[in-house]
Amino acid sequence: MKFRMTTIHLILISTLLLTGCSFEVSSGSDNTTEPTETTENINTDKLIPIGSVVKLKKAEKPVMIHGYEQQEVGTEELYDYISVPYPEGHIRPDYSIFFNREDIEEVLHVGYSTPEDKELREEADSRLKD
Repeated sequence: MKFRMTTIHLILISTLLLTGCSFEVSSGSDNTTEPTETTENINTDKLIPIGSVVKLKKAEKPVMIHGYEQQEVGTEELYDYISVPYPEGHIRPDYSIFFNREDIEEVLHVGYSTPEDKELREEADSRLKD
């Protein structure tokens, strides 16, 4: 009888421990992110997320977008995007590459997108189209 109770306790404890180990670990995210857009469904007629890597029509190296609605110092011309060479990143200020959406030949990677980012892009998009 004592052996049977010990065995039942061991089975019960093992089951509880194994069940407790099967929970999912949270990434700490508050689930406010949207599903990441893929390169296949990205619309370059609208601003695309920061962190996106694109190939420009008249450039050999890809670039990574790090801002939109940017004004180039000196010319005061307004551009859709500012970027840096990829994979090098920011080398020095005169390596910033300004371009517009029509200069994009191909989207190689889509950056991180949140509802806040999407709202900011939509606002900037409407100002750029005016």
